[in-house]
Amino acid sequence: MAQPASIWPYFVLSGVFLLFSGGIYLIARKFSWKGVVSEGGRHESIDGLRGLLALGVFFHHALINFAFQTSGAWKAPDEPFYAMTGQLGVGFFFMITAFLFWGRILKSESGVDWVALYRSRIRRIVPMYLVAVVVLVLIALSKAAGKSDVQYISVFTNIVRWFYFSFLGAPDINELPRTFTINAGVFWTLAYEWRFYFALPFLAALMSISGHWSVYVLIGFYAALSEEKFLYYFLGGMLVADIHERRWFVSSIRSWLSDVLFVSVLYVLMSSFDTAYGFSAAVLATVAFLLMLNGGGVFGLLHTKAARLLGEVSYSIYLLHGLVITLFLSVAGSVGFRWTASNYWPVVLSMGLILVAISVITFRLIERPFIQKTLSVNVKANTPTGFVRTF
Repeated sequence: MAQPASIWPYFVLSGVFLLFSGGIYLIARKFSWKGVVSEGGRHESIDGLRGLLALGVFFHHALINFAFQTSGAWKAPDEPFYAMTGQLGVGFFFMITAFLFWGRILKSESGVDWVALYRSRIRRIVPMYLVAVVVLVLIALSKAAGKSDVQYISVFTNIVRWFYFSFLGAPDINELPRTFTINAGVFWTLAYEWRFYFALPFLAALMSISGHWSVYVLIGFYAALSEEKFLYYFLGGMLVADIHERRWFVSSIRSWLSDVLFVSVLYVLMSSFDTAYGFSAAVLATVAFLLMLNGGGVFGLLHTKAARLLGEVSYSIYLLHGLVITLFLSVAGSVGFRWTASNYWPVVLSMGLILVAISVITFRLIERPFIQKTLSVNVKANTPTGFVRTF
């Protein structure tokens, strides 16, 4: 029986989730559910990559939750591979955001419609985020139910703070210890996404005055002086946007060779680092991202409908995976089930299938209507639609 820290089940289960996603796509096509998978675009590989990144974060937090239930310590997995699946997944998400947004600014000849940009970000990020917060609050209140000395003002204040993308912290609700573990504490990344969006007008203004390299140097110095080394991934995405547009370096590399080199660099990252949040890891990840864009979608894998469907629903996967883990274990625990090393991977498989299915539903019912509204507004206003699908 494979142990929780075993690596090979990650690849087996990832394949199962891809097949499951492919099955959902076939069902969706049979019943003519339009919009489940968007049309392929210029960055089709990114569309396929997102879902695998979100699943990597799921595997990361599954192992953290397993250790948490026995040790009471919430910390990165001791197995470096699973520490990297989560951290590198977050890093690549930051890089994708920077690549797409900075790339649009570099290509913009008439300036950026900042109002349209922020409107699209609100419609893309906020609705599903609000749903995730409401579910988290309901779970927290149910877990802390029965307290006789409830401080209602304090509880209400702490609940409200959860609706602000971690800008106001992630306080315990009704004194429930470590409330953030209910959703695996994933909201912090959205705060940095918003910080990047808010910084974009100033970075664009600086570029117009002193050139794009001044922007890169500024961000590089800031990241070097900061303890938040994941900021290097934003810089990496911006550099790749610049290089990719100019076709530097990659123009002479064949797509199959780019795929081989991409997989090779990923192997080095996953086998030689115990954290992705450092300068060296970020540099290698930047090179890997550039190679991925120049490749053939990892020999076509990222271009498949199954991978792109997972990518389409990756935001829901990311926001909901911690909630699914918490609810699954709560329901299972209520009937006396124990999560042990011997049944670890069957439980992860079950949670993952439930997660993908729920994410497809929430995407179709909650995310997609707001995406479509933003697309229709952008078409009428002749605004580039690349700002919409960035998660």
